[in-house]
Amino acid sequence: MVWISALVFLLQAILPEPKAPGVYYKLNDAEWISLQPAPVDEMKVRGMEMFVDTGAYTNVKLNVVCRGAKASLRISIPKPTFFVRDTGSAKDVILIRLIQKKDKRTYKMSYDAATIQNKGGFDKGNIHKTVISVNPDNSFLLTPEEDLKPGEYLLVFGNATAGFDFGIDPLK
Repeated sequence: MVWISALVFLLQAILPEPKAPGVYYKLNDAEWISLQPAPVDEMKVRGMEMFVDTGAYTNVKLNVVCRGAKASLRISIPKPTFFVRDTGSAKDVILIRLIQKKDKRTYKMSYDAATIQNKGGFDKGNIHKTVISVNPDNSFLLTPEEDLKPGEYLLVFGNATAGFDFGIDPLK
């Protein structure tokens, strides 16, 4: 009987994963916080005319500007856990660091930097490796492989020009 009580206690202590589609941050053992899509202000394409004129022998670059100096979701631990359901594929998710400017955050994509693992062609120096655990229903947990430095980040899926943003604040 004691082991049944212990099992019930253990099951209650485990945070159930969200059922609705989305990207979530595990705040603690009792709460998931939903990430919102990063608000994109503008996308600048460079090199498209030459790319078309040369039959795809030249490079196309895309600069994406996210609104605001910081993401609305602020995280104070350097190795957060995220849960993803029906929003993207575990094989296509990429965690990138955004470039901070005065009142905006940016990232760059380049046709010549695209690979199977980096379909968006993001700058390699801004990509952070992740550890992913896929569930039988194809939802998955994602954690950065290494601690993230304070700054602004974006979870993107494949070659998407949009993603889910969050910020890492310095430990106090």
